[in-house]
Amino acid sequence: MHRNHRNAKCSGGKKMKLPIVSRHQPEISQSEIDRSRKLAQDLLTENHQFELPDEFRELTVTGGITDEPVLHLDDFSEIPVIGKNDDSRALQQRARIRACDGDWVVQSRMIERGFSDYFEYDLGLGRVKWFYPAVKENNPRQIALACIRDRRLRHDLEHALRHEGLRYIHPHVSNRNVWQLAAHLHQSTRMPISVIGPSPALAAWANDKIEFTQAVERLFGQEFVPHTEVAYNFATLSKIVARLAATHQKIGIKYPYGTGGHGNFLFDSRSVRGRSLRQVRGFLKQQLYGVRWPKKGRVLVDVWQTNVINSPSVQTWIPPLNCGEPIIEGVFVQTIADEQGHFVGSAQSNLPNEIEQQIVNQGFLLATLFQHLGYVGRCSFDLILIGQDLSNCRLEFIECNARWGGTSGPMTLANRIGLGTHQRYCVRRIDVADLWQMEFAELQRELKDTLYLPTTGQGHLVLFNPARIKEQSAIDVIVIAPSHDEVQEWVAREIPDRLAAIAAAHRDPNALTGFLLSHAEFDDAGLI
Repeated sequence: MHRNHRNAKCSGGKKMKLPIVSRHQPEISQSEIDRSRKLAQDLLTENHQFELPDEFRELTVTGGITDEPVLHLDDFSEIPVIGKNDDSRALQQRARIRACDGDWVVQSRMIERGFSDYFEYDLGLGRVKWFYPAVKENNPRQIALACIRDRRLRHDLEHALRHEGLRYIHPHVSNRNVWQLAAHLHQSTRMPISVIGPSPALAAWANDKIEFTQAVERLFGQEFVPHTEVAYNFATLSKIVARLAATHQKIGIKYPYGTGGHGNFLFDSRSVRGRSLRQVRGFLKQQLYGVRWPKKGRVLVDVWQTNVINSPSVQTWIPPLNCGEPIIEGVFVQTIADEQGHFVGSAQSNLPNEIEQQIVNQGFLLATLFQHLGYVGRCSFDLILIGQDLSNCRLEFIECNARWGGTSGPMTLANRIGLGTHQRYCVRRIDVADLWQMEFAELQRELKDTLYLPTTGQGHLVLFNPARIKEQSAIDVIVIAPSHDEVQEWVAREIPDRLAAIAAAHRDPNALTGFLLSHAEFDDAGLI
């Protein structure tokens, strides 16, 4: 059997500060690895755009990532807003999860009072420097572009390259704006800087549900993906939906770049069964445009599985090709809020060993494929388990997260604060009425006896993404306990009850009307 190892070429020097923890070993044959590599060669032949443009080639990571300072930013400019709510401002705060002592973090809004000290002192994650570029209020998502346009901040970054050792940009997703920022800084300073991530074209390809589904089918076979078809316009979409609705109970339409379940549209086939193509088209237009669906581009149509037992994800880290094989850091079970597939959290897997090992093996082969395409950095793969029970189920891959996300970020935070194998944890967004009336520092103070401290190993709760408090009357948490069952008890009852009691004690009845008016467009957007 094949076992994961690191390549000695990148073992010298100072390693990356951010911990990458190998927790699962693949058990696969050399022929399976060779098949992944062969498919990578075929895909590179078919997709010349994966190569970096000349202006970016000096910025790629080709060797081991060292412990030199890093600029962290979460730029959502290429991830569409689908639905009523854009929570990118709150999600930008996840960049702090991966920032280490001496790093820089870029945000489009001022951080909440007490948040920086909480991460630095209570969690022991080191001191970081915060940058706040001038952003357009109607578009805070293009934060990398804002760093280029903000002259004062651009000069600060240039000074950091020349005099303070800034060496890398580590983005949430490796899009073109991020690479343009790196290219601008390199050209203006002539100092080396690299982006920890794949080429923009490769990142876009990997995040595309259609391309990913086709790659999985070519690597593993048709049985490992849902029955899917691709529509390029409403005429084709209407024909596909009408045909599938005749023989299937539910149909799902997915925007290729939707995230966290946003961009999924699910409906009962009876809504369109027996109707004319014109009526089907009218129904789809009305439903899709009602949720700010992008009007251009192709979509994925699939037969929505109704016998889903579980929704696992496998978390990988993919080093540069000459620096060792992909690392499997975790297998998690995702918490899905509704039929549309909205993601609200995850927990460490308690799946049977045989199923978990199959997920690890296939996740490793996909990561190997990606590595040989030139991918570098964080990547995860989402699946569903189909069947009557875990003793008789099959795996289907549904999407790739070629970015940092709602599971990989908290997983890394758990590694950084030293959670051991004797501790179990889960990640959850918890919505609490009236929580929006509190400040983060107040909430931290009220929860002091419950918050986890790495110095003592005591406590049950870690807080992050505090911007959700004011924006969505919610908070993101890591819940820690000695066993899986205790974790579930804390996240289902203990923590929500405690937060509800704290929020109720701070209730200001005169403020309720203003909150409701300002959040008239609110929906329960989950973690991306």
